[in-house]
Amino acid sequence: MITYGHFDVEDDLFNLWICLEGTGLKAARLRLNITKTTREVYEENKISIPAQHTAQSAAEAANRWIGVCDKNHPSCMARAAPPPDARMPTRLLDLGTGDSTTWRIIETQQDRVPYVALSHRWTENTPTLLQKNYDAYCDCQRDSILPQNYRDMLDICRAIPIRYIWIDSLCIVQDDNGADFRHEAPIMLDVYRYAFLTLMILWEFSDSTVFRKCRPSTIARPRPHSCKRSTLAENGQDSLFTYLKNLVISEAAVPSQDSASNAHNYAFVRVENTGSYNFDVNNAPINKRAWVLQERCLSRRILCLGNEELYWECEGDSSGPLIASETSPWGVPHISRREGLDSLTGSNSGECWNSLVEEYTSCQLTFEEDRLVAFSGIARAVAKLTGDTYLAGIWLETWMQDLLWEPDRVREKPARVKPATMGTQSMILPSWSWLSFSGSIRPGLVVANGECPRILLTEPNSFKSDRFDCLALLSQTKITPPDSDPYVTFHQAILQIRGLLVPVDFSGIADMHNLPSFFRITHNIELNSIGLDCLSLIPCREKEDGYAVLILSFSKPLNESSRYFFIPLFLRKDKYQEPIKFSPNDTEGHGIIVEEIFADRERQFIRVGRWQEDISLPSQLGPLISNTIVQQGIGETVSGRTEDIAELERSFDSNMHKYAVRHASSMINFPRNCTSQLDQDRVNDQKQNDIGAKDNGEFDEDRGGEDREEKEQMMVDSVKCSELPHFSKAEWSSISLV
Repeated sequence: MITYGHFDVEDDLFNLWICLEGTGLKAARLRLNITKTTREVYEENKISIPAQHTAQSAAEAANRWIGVCDKNHPSCMARAAPPPDARMPTRLLDLGTGDSTTWRIIETQQDRVPYVALSHRWTENTPTLLQKNYDAYCDCQRDSILPQNYRDMLDICRAIPIRYIWIDSLCIVQDDNGADFRHEAPIMLDVYRYAFLTLMILWEFSDSTVFRKCRPSTIARPRPHSCKRSTLAENGQDSLFTYLKNLVISEAAVPSQDSASNAHNYAFVRVENTGSYNFDVNNAPINKRAWVLQERCLSRRILCLGNEELYWECEGDSSGPLIASETSPWGVPHISRREGLDSLTGSNSGECWNSLVEEYTSCQLTFEEDRLVAFSGIARAVAKLTGDTYLAGIWLETWMQDLLWEPDRVREKPARVKPATMGTQSMILPSWSWLSFSGSIRPGLVVANGECPRILLTEPNSFKSDRFDCLALLSQTKITPPDSDPYVTFHQAILQIRGLLVPVDFSGIADMHNLPSFFRITHNIELNSIGLDCLSLIPCREKEDGYAVLILSFSKPLNESSRYFFIPLFLRKDKYQEPIKFSPNDTEGHGIIVEEIFADRERQFIRVGRWQEDISLPSQLGPLISNTIVQQGIGETVSGRTEDIAELERSFDSNMHKYAVRHASSMINFPRNCTSQLDQDRVNDQKQNDIGAKDNGEFDEDRGGEDREEKEQMMVDSVKCSELPHFSKAEWSSISLV
């Protein structure tokens, strides 16, 4: 039942909202785009959408989009001519010419020919290339031996026409213990990236066609891209209300000509329903597979099949990727952008990469050992375009940010599915990488407007930022065996990190397997006190009255007999545009939680979680870290004192010493709940300073009072950093994070 209608004018069309009531509705609210036009424009631009597609009609629709792509999309055409080092698939299916109904497998010998790639889900009926049928499949085989969905793909290719198609199940040998797969996996990047077109079967079809019948009134005819508002006002047409009153829209969106008065009332009507695209494409079973995410991201253009209408995805023009359908051939409105290669290397590449990682970790894998390789094509492509260095899921240039991932406790499960029987593997996925966690994750959440701590690997000590103070150094990376491919397979990957190890006491946690997220420091931090042996934490509420809260996220359960440490990675200053803290110089700390282990008597560490401070309060750990560096003499140049460290580490230590001395000698804001009552002398000193400033004409009494009142509301005090304690048993060291 229609309960509400609203009219508005946007650009070149009218928008009509209709709210519906009833049970079993796919959408409770419809938004109709109504564009009034003339009979001539309506008839000239008529594009029929068949009640049921055939391979020929699907190819015609694809060719219309391909024509636009070739003419107007520089990003898509940039991949039309692959670079000399781009690799062809080892094998392709040759579909013959003309009206051929046979196919055969050919070995390309790297001879470059245009081909289509197929993205699909495997089923129990998926035909495969085996050692026993290899020779036979190199001779012509009838299409009829293949399931119907494969035959549909072959027919579309012939109708476009494209002679060759790459199908993984028929172009990679499937019964040689993975030998051919390991050879072909690194080529996946180029297979999809430089394919003329990717065909994607969105839904499972056993032996039935992928071309579904359209329900009546489901698919309307779209308006032409060139239809502008000028067509709405021709012949002195009156308002939309009068127009809608006279217009009778049929189910197929054709004009009503029931009477002479209606003879000139023509309109293009489109149901604007972004939910259809999300349901038909994004939520299709194929797009819940980890391998397919890579195929979708790498492909320059995709024709999506299996729904009542066809969908199209490509890199688009300068305004961004194009996501279109038959009812919205120029773009489905209000759809989040496709994460293509352009978005992964643009100005918002950090957010786009994080979004892709988050999506990948929520996808399913049949074999857990594929977790690294199923993402390798995307990583290789981004590395090639940006020049950044990839290692087991992270970028070394942004290693601090990339170590701050955490389990996603909100996203619905299942996340990744571990099969009952896993293939054998000798590779040890590092604890510091999100790849080691079997479940959905959220990447580090410190990126702001694309900004994060970014280090030049050639000059790691040259880092300068107005936003971040780095507290750790990535001095070396190790991968074994040394000639391993960091994108695909290795035995072990190690990060050598130099920084401060702060002992942490978690004895206040009752259940080491059901770990909370919010903690507070148990001991008072007093001025001019002796050093702290460790950081003692107990669980608390998210907002604990009178306490600054630390936010911890664990990726592994804790062990009561193990030793744990905080490693501070960086301090982040307040937001520039929306400041939260009292002072723009206030910071909050971010870092990782590590567990000490011993392997062959060698001391190593594994990552078990991440930590960060309350973003609304100044850092309580930052000042203690600076005082620790000063107290331990880290980075001091002392005559006759030598230490067996690399020059890179020596330079980093020196820079940290300069930073710590400067910080320790400054006045800072500090959360009041972490200190005992300030010495009265300090209070008196502050009053004397205010009086002196007032006598010199430098003190604004109103502003001074406002400052003090605001600090009281924010639970902060101004103290000299050096009067706060330090961590007496913290270690400044280079560690192996495995």
